[in-house]
Amino acid sequence: IGLIMLMGLSFSFFYHLCNGMRHLLWDVGIGYDLVDVYKSGWTVVILAIVLTGFAWILGIMCGDILS
Repeated sequence: IGLIMLMGLSFSFFYHLCNGMRHLLWDVGIGYDLVDVYKSGWTVVILAIVLTGFAWILGIMCGDILS
């Protein structure tokens, strides 16, 4: 259960990071069309999943997580 919670925590970190970059683009006026909003929303979710997986694979390969 602890590893699942850590994976959820790392996903939420990367989701928050990616969504923050999305909001920075909105602050400069990029991506306000409804189609762009949906695309960027799905991009944030997919990118957060990919970054979470990459971080966990890197952590396992370095031996820091499951040792």
